[in-house]
Amino acid sequence: MIAELFSKVKLEALHRRPYTTRIVAITGGKGGVGKSTVAVNIAAALTARGYSVALVDTDVEAPNDNILLSLSLDDRVYVQVAMPIAETNLCAQCGNCIAACRRNALFLPPGQTPILMGECNGCKACINACPTGALVTGWMPVGETFRSESGELTLFTGVVQPGREESTVIIQALKDRLASEADRYDVIIVDTVPGVDCTVIAALAGATSAYAVTEPTPVGMHDLERIIELCRILDIPTQIVLNRSDLGEWRGRLESYKAGTEIPLAASIAYDSVLLQSYIKGMPVTQMSPNSSSARIFADLAIRIEKEFLR
Repeated sequence: MIAELFSKVKLEALHRRPYTTRIVAITGGKGGVGKSTVAVNIAAALTARGYSVALVDTDVEAPNDNILLSLSLDDRVYVQVAMPIAETNLCAQCGNCIAACRRNALFLPPGQTPILMGECNGCKACINACPTGALVTGWMPVGETFRSESGELTLFTGVVQPGREESTVIIQALKDRLASEADRYDVIIVDTVPGVDCTVIAALAGATSAYAVTEPTPVGMHDLERIIELCRILDIPTQIVLNRSDLGEWRGRLESYKAGTEIPLAASIAYDSVLLQSYIKGMPVTQMSPNSSSARIFADLAIRIEKEFLR
């Protein structure tokens, strides 16, 4: 089980970070529940209260926080991983590189040097296994990171190249880029990818607390339970944000689940046409219509974070 993989020592290593700024993760097991909307509006509400905020969009396969903020993706940095390059005159045809590659990405034709045929993840096992130095390190791009600014809000965005499997590599590169200036921010808001896989764990690493966003539907409840369990395993205190709270008849099950697990319900957001319009316009509702019901809810969440971490 996944819980058995995370001992106390491993959890400490997972959450270790070279800066003191607190990280609040906005996560959710199900996609499309409004996670990015919540993340963007909490970040905007905190800046409205005078705080310097870093918003980190780790949904590197389909990032869209910049769209919700009407920000361009600026200051591009390419992310590369190592790949083997063969020196023909040094290859002994021993096959050690083939045996070392756990992804079966290398092919050794008779009388020729190794050929990279599959997905290389840059582990360098083949290079280290070569006794003659015939394989040397080359580099291939797998994605990009960006840094965009709007007042006291700085958006960090990662993008993986279509068809590549290195989403976790991009997330780590994004976090490394943030780390170089993290102490200048009052708080860091991390918008995670949906799900419970390794990319979510990479995004949640270092989080001080988390808000799990869901909706009152059968699928929403199922996936909420999974992300709550993951946060429990990772020892991250978690609260629930219920979006579209007036949708369907599953609110009662959420109340039962919340009571049984003692997971707090931090906010309940009913359908709001003003919030929908802000989504379409690419402007946080806290800026477009600060007196709307949704904006007040996000302002209250910002105050909650302020009281817990910023005073």
